[in-house]
Amino acid sequence: MAWSRLIRFLDDEDNVRFGEPIIEKAAELVKKLEQRQLHAMQLVGDNPFALSASGEQLHVKRLLGVLTPADVPIIRCIGLTYIKHKHPGANNRLNCLLRVAEEGRKPPPYPSLFIKPSTCIASFDEDIPIPIIALEDRLDYEGELVRTGSRI
Repeated sequence: MAWSRLIRFLDDEDNVRFGEPIIEKAAELVKKLEQRQLHAMQLVGDNPFALSASGEQLHVKRLLGVLTPADVPIIRCIGLTYIKHKHPGANNRLNCLLRVAEEGRKPPPYPSLFIKPSTCIASFDEDIPIPIIALEDRLDYEGELVRTGSRI
């Protein structure tokens, strides 16, 4: 792998590029971007799973989401959607079970498997489309951390 931190960005000519940000700590990324001082070592390739270093340093004009719906045809998920509530003396598993019980559901004996369409991919600063059916008392939100790889 040619990178340890991957970003997708617009350069000064509005070209979409991949690169490794030139920073020492992750906390520097937003600060340098806001100060218009963020640079990246360009990575070349057609998709984020097959990139190689070009040796060229570019100025980062704007950050984009690393993945697009075209990069991920289907999203495979495992787990149980819940919101953690901290109950005194409860560990993470118990907190999950308590939340499920609060919602009036019985916890499943095993984690559930489900899929999401590629249109669910959104960047950190993108608007998320909300279907009309979810606008009244049906909308729930959550954040998800995703691990990607060519073989999982």
